[in-house]
Amino acid sequence: WEPLEPLLEGKKLVLVSPDGALGKLPLAALPGKEPGTYLLEERNLAVITAPQVLPKLLADEPARQAAGNLLLLGGVDYDDRSDKLAVSKPRKAFPGRSAPRDASAKFTPLEGSRGELASIEKMYRDHFGREGIVTLEGSAASEETVRAEAPRHLYLHLATHGFFAAERFQSALQRSVSDKTLPEDLLNQQSISGYNPGLLSGIALAGANNPDSEHQDGILTAEEVRSLDLRGVDLAVLSACETGLGKKAGGEGLLGLQRSFQLAGAKTVVASLWKVDDVATRDLMERFYRNMWEREMGKLEALREAQLWMLRERGPRGLKPLEDEDADRRRLPPYYWAAFVLSGDWR
Repeated sequence: WEPLEPLLEGKKLVLVSPDGALGKLPLAALPGKEPGTYLLEERNLAVITAPQVLPKLLADEPARQAAGNLLLLGGVDYDDRSDKLAVSKPRKAFPGRSAPRDASAKFTPLEGSRGELASIEKMYRDHFGREGIVTLEGSAASEETVRAEAPRHLYLHLATHGFFAAERFQSALQRSVSDKTLPEDLLNQQSISGYNPGLLSGIALAGANNPDSEHQDGILTAEEVRSLDLRGVDLAVLSACETGLGKKAGGEGLLGLQRSFQLAGAKTVVASLWKVDDVATRDLMERFYRNMWEREMGKLEALREAQLWMLRERGPRGLKPLEDEDADRRRLPPYYWAAFVLSGDWR
């Protein structure tokens, strides 16, 4: 970060468009100028995953009117088999769009996600009233339902695992030839091997542990997200967006998933780079939404204030201590707050 500092004198906001491994880096957790401080304390940082959407963001075009206000998803039943057992008219198939993955890999329940949803729902009702909330839990958190409901809401809060294909499932866009090969030469090749990069990331939904359905495998891939009309979505929060299905992703990982939401029309995406302690996630999210809805802060300002509060004031009470940390620490380490990254419209 140091080489950039002279160029940022007097600048209040830094927009970053990361590529490759930088998409996994929690910039806010980089060291600050003073010992023991973090970059979060010095800079307002927002990610632009798809630079081509920046002119549209700055144009401040009116968003399409959403029918509802808040869609909550959590407590997903990854072992659900209802879509395999029900006798009903199958929905339209998406040929060749199944996410490639190892059959033995399983998604584990997110025990704290129901409490997270309950706290956000209560806060919303206290501020806006009871209308406009849809909550999807258990087997109701299916691909088909999410497809139908997501375009109808202003806010999406999806507390579920992200899906990121293992490294052996290579993207067709990754070079399998000499580093000297030019992009235009790749286009002229007779054959290109690898997977559609839009199939290598997604979100896990009901039935994801039983991917034997012809039309639903329980993974809403980045490609499928991109096909949705999310122009009415002001904010999509991808909470707990991690999974153990491979140490390295075969595609763009979380960056590709964030980009797909924005290319589908969502103005802002907040996503987590790793699975954070349940209590810490709930507290940070409560503070974030309260900052937006009650204190009327902008989205980046709301998230940054929540992270600074976690860092400086939250304290370790009720949190699972990390193995290498003192239980009476006064400043929470980045593990608890730096995972959450805002991309898209920061206002």
